[in-house]
Amino acid sequence: LYSDRPSDAIWLAFDQSTLVGLIVAPYDDAPVVWLRSIAIANGYPAEPVLMALLKPVLSTLSGQGVESVTALAHPEWLANVLPRMQFARVTEIITFRKSDRTLPTPARSGRALIREALLADVPAITFNDRAAFEPLWWHSENSIEHIRRTVAHFVVAQIDDRVVGHAFSDVYGGQGHLIRLVIHPDFQGRGLGEQLLIASLNYQLGLDAY
Repeated sequence: LYSDRPSDAIWLAFDQSTLVGLIVAPYDDAPVVWLRSIAIANGYPAEPVLMALLKPVLSTLSGQGVESVTALAHPEWLANVLPRMQFARVTEIITFRKSDRTLPTPARSGRALIREALLADVPAITFNDRAAFEPLWWHSENSIEHIRRTVAHFVVAQIDDRVVGHAFSDVYGGQGHLIRLVIHPDFQGRGLGEQLLIASLNYQLGLDAY
C-alpha cells in the first residue's frame, strides 16, 4: 500500500465474488517474512480459508529465498489455528505499560549524542539491528528507510562518528508505543539504552500520549 514498498504483497481469498480473507506478506530482503495482517470474514471457517491463502504465499516466498514465515499469534482464534497448520511457537512477546508521566533516573551516565535519524544513518542502523537481534527480527535497509520516513519519532545514539544505537516510536489511539530500541552489542551496558528510552518518553509525553 506504500509507493516506496513495491514488494508488499496482499493476498485475497474469495468465495465466488465475496471477499472472505486476506494476508499481507511483504518480502523485505530478509530470511524471515512476517505475515503482517491476517483476516477472515465472519461466518467463514478460519482454517480452510487460511490454508487456501497460505498455499500461494508460501510458494511465492520460497522462490524468493525466504527460509521461514512468521506470524504474531493474536487474537486467540489465530493462536488456536496456527499450530494446526504446522506453525511452531518460537518465542513469547511481553508488553510493558507505563501509565504515569515520570521519567526514569539513569542508573549510569551515558555519553552518546542522541539526535534525529538521517538517511545517511540507514546502513549503520541496519548493521546494528542485525548485530543485536536474531534473523527473526531483522529489518532490511529498505525497511529501515521506510520506517524512518513514516514513524513519528526516530533517533540514534552516536559516539564520536559512529552510530551505535537507535530507537523509534509512534503514537496512535492516544497512546505512545516504543517500537524498537537497539544498542550494538559492543556498546551495551553503558547506559546508552537509557538515553534512548528517555528521549523516546520525552517525545511521547510532549504529545500527551498517556
